[in-house]
Amino acid sequence: MSFGFVGMLLKLLRGQEASMQAVGGPPTYLAVALDVSGDRGTFRSELYPEYKANRDAPPDDLFPQIERCLKLLETLGVPSYGAAGFEADDAIATIVRTLKQSHPDVLIRIVSKDKDLKQLLEPGRVELYDVHTDKVIDVETLRAESGIGPEQVVDMLTLMGDTVDNVPGVPGIGPKTAAQLIADLGDLDAVIAEVSDDDKPKKDWVIKGKRRENILAARDALPLSKELVTLRDDAPVELDLETAAVSKLRPDLLEPVLRELGFNRLKDEARELAGGSIESASSSGAAAKPKNDGGFGGLFDQVEAGEAPTAVGDYTVVRTESELGALVKQLKSAKVVALDTETTSIRAMRADLCGLSFAAKSGEAWYVPVRSPDADSHLDETTALNALRPIIEDESVPKIGHNLKYDLLVLRRAGVELRGLTDARSCDTMVASYLLDASRSSHSLDALSLAMLGRANVSIKDLIGSGKKQKTFDQVPLDQAGPYAAEDADVSLQLAERMRPQLESDGLSGLASEVEMPLVEVLAELEWNGILVERDELDRQRERLEAEITKLRASIEDEAYDKLGRGFDPDSPKQLAGILFNKAEDEDPGFGIKPLKRGKTGPSTDAEVL
Repeated sequence: MSFGFVGMLLKLLRGQEASMQAVGGPPTYLAVALDVSGDRGTFRSELYPEYKANRDAPPDDLFPQIERCLKLLETLGVPSYGAAGFEADDAIATIVRTLKQSHPDVLIRIVSKDKDLKQLLEPGRVELYDVHTDKVIDVETLRAESGIGPEQVVDMLTLMGDTVDNVPGVPGIGPKTAAQLIADLGDLDAVIAEVSDDDKPKKDWVIKGKRRENILAARDALPLSKELVTLRDDAPVELDLETAAVSKLRPDLLEPVLRELGFNRLKDEARELAGGSIESASSSGAAAKPKNDGGFGGLFDQVEAGEAPTAVGDYTVVRTESELGALVKQLKSAKVVALDTETTSIRAMRADLCGLSFAAKSGEAWYVPVRSPDADSHLDETTALNALRPIIEDESVPKIGHNLKYDLLVLRRAGVELRGLTDARSCDTMVASYLLDASRSSHSLDALSLAMLGRANVSIKDLIGSGKKQKTFDQVPLDQAGPYAAEDADVSLQLAERMRPQLESDGLSGLASEVEMPLVEVLAELEWNGILVERDELDRQRERLEAEITKLRASIEDEAYDKLGRGFDPDSPKQLAGILFNKAEDEDPGFGIKPLKRGKTGPSTDAEVL
């Protein structure tokens, strides 16, 4: 949802598509109307308790996505309006009324294709705009499509009712019939009068048969339905047009939010809006770099890099045995230890250890290199691990990290067992992020750092590059590798300090410590041991599936010939689109299904739209 909303908003503000230019280009002013009272907290639900009562409860991940959209609007500077007891459409109706009075020269364009809003249309003053199709719906469009004017929309909506909002209408009367009845007779009162006239001879009835009976049966409920579908324009909202001026928006502030949401594909559009300049994500000017995004490793998982990397913190590269001894002493007295591994691969079972980073206090961290371009300047792997083993393997020392399963496997491969993951003070910030908000588009260390700490981390891409010239971490100079690695441990610790109270307040601490953290060790054990594959069984399953596919293809072909008199290749998107979307009278007939989504080559046949 949030990605679609942001994409729609940026498209609207850019207004560069030819079809948008043809209908006026980008807006001069922009405001957003909100439902602030939910489905059941408005005057309509007081009038009719069954109003929207048939709707399922919203999914758990909806509200976090709404919060992200609101945060983006606030960052951008788009004002939003809503009123308790009213719906967003009522807020829009109120704004339309007041703007027509205060700014008679302003064309009001409502970004929606909602049928209820068509009652607000006015020639040369109020239009609807479908941002997905770039289609303007005005009074002429309304009359051409339905034969009625804006003043008749409420009566049409009353007759047809609304199954989505649970507004009672007349059974058997849909949009086309309702529009036709209102167009023919003028208004709802005339329709009711027509079916209520018992003295008129049957031969003179305009409305006959079952339709007449249904309208009569629903007659007493129609006044309530009309009140439910009529938009109120007296909501307590006041729009100051100048606060909604697009010229005052700040698209240069969008990049941190887009990075946090993982919407990197939209950054170019935001940059274009900002005139080619996007403000840095933090005062340090550092670019964002996820440790990982979703839990499948870490080294090469990244977002776009920006400026030269800069790590902010008291970070130390541990090179000598005396320095290592001092570190071990500090870690032994720590209440919790955050750690992170740097390796040569995103695949834990193939990764060689390059170094370990530790943090026990916010803003302070150490990096212990064991592989680097300057191996003579630091300790070797055996020496470092022998000194650190008592800390890493101590069950009584709670551990913090991001995607600890990866670190557990890397260390096990190096001969060290990572313990201390199931203490109540332990925390895997990636796991905690999923528990707190599974709907996040990215659970990477960088995305969480931006969202919760307001901090952009050093970019791995700036250190190792990309493509064919990409290096491995053991080739990164220590003056760059050290701060980068230490920052990972420090940020993990800071995130854990934020997340643990949230887990507690949300009642998720037990789930985290008793289920999820032990599961990290179980999953790591499964990955370490691998699975056995019985090839004969796989062959048997392949043969069975091939037989099912052959049978299904034959059934599809028979159905196509039976219904349309022709066959097609279901593996061909073009032929599949023809079967689905062509009309029955076309040269290559199809089922005439209305496409839900279009691409550059025609209607989409993606599974999500079928």
